[in-house]
Amino acid sequence: MKTRTERKRAGMRLLVAAAVVSLALMVPAGVALADDSGVVVTGGSLGITSGGVVGDFTAVELDGANQTTTAQITDIVFTDATGTGVGWRLQLTGTALVGSEAAAGHSIPASQVTVKKLADVTPGTGVTADNPTLDGAATFALPTSATDLATAAAAAGMGEYTLDCADDMLTLVVPASSYAGTYTTSITLDDVSGPGE
Repeated sequence: MKTRTERKRAGMRLLVAAAVVSLALMVPAGVALADDSGVVVTGGSLGITSGGVVGDFTAVELDGANQTTTAQITDIVFTDATGTGVGWRLQLTGTALVGSEAAAGHSIPASQVTVKKLADVTPGTGVTADNPTLDGAATFALPTSATDLATAAAAAGMGEYTLDCADDMLTLVVPASSYAGTYTTSITLDDVSGPGE
């Protein structure tokens, strides 16, 4: 059995041990505590977010010779917010101009429409990926199958880009022998996921 003096000494040792533990848990002034903090990044959509509106051709009057008229496509804002980096393609497709009213049953071939290549590309604020490539010859006939206007290789084209359309991007030559009336073509701008060549 411990004596009173021994119990007192044991109590003092416990107090000293408790004081050492307390000092060990104290953080000295000026020392920062570090901890991990995470964020979940969710992908968005791919495609034209504004612009890309195809206007009407200026009206023409037949006079016995071919007539030339033009139409505009508004500048295209294209966004790849998917966060996948797989690349993309912006494609153009058109059709023959089909007549209506007095011109019903007649048409003007799509080959009579000439398309100008996209003029320029401007990346949006904060974009660090490589710019997409503007494809095609300086001018080309309106394609009736999907044809690339702009393409982004893998890891390129991520973010928002403004694709500048050339002035009078579409030029139509109306043949002298055309029937009078209204003609309509369907021009489609479409986005395809996957790397451009």
